[in-house]
Amino acid sequence: MELSTKEILGRVSNVIRSDSPEALANALGTTAQNIGHWKNRNKRVPVENLFGWAQDNNISMDWLLAGRGDVYLNTEAEYRTIPKAAIDRWPLLGAIVASARAMDEVMIIAACNRLAYVR
Repeated sequence: MELSTKEILGRVSNVIRSDSPEALANALGTTAQNIGHWKNRNKRVPVENLFGWAQDNNISMDWLLAGRGDVYLNTEAEYRTIPKAAIDRWPLLGAIVASARAMDEVMIIAACNRLAYVR
């Protein structure tokens, strides 16, 4: 499964009901210039931006990255379901998942939350 930056940003746009670079930048905690760069060059959206936004808005990462399932999470446990293609594309995400397997299940949410604030 190939992850498309334009599709991922399109899903964010659907949820925030705006496709303006400024609105996307505000939602993902970045600049409008970065949004344009990611879209036009199909660059990877940093995982910390996606996780932070998804967690804050109760959005399923499976839906955000792959378009599968429901938009909104039913439980926090669904944050543990991460598509393999996402882990392949974002090595840092793979490291978080590997580390989280040794932790209590709830700790993966805290680890992802902390990542959203590390630059």
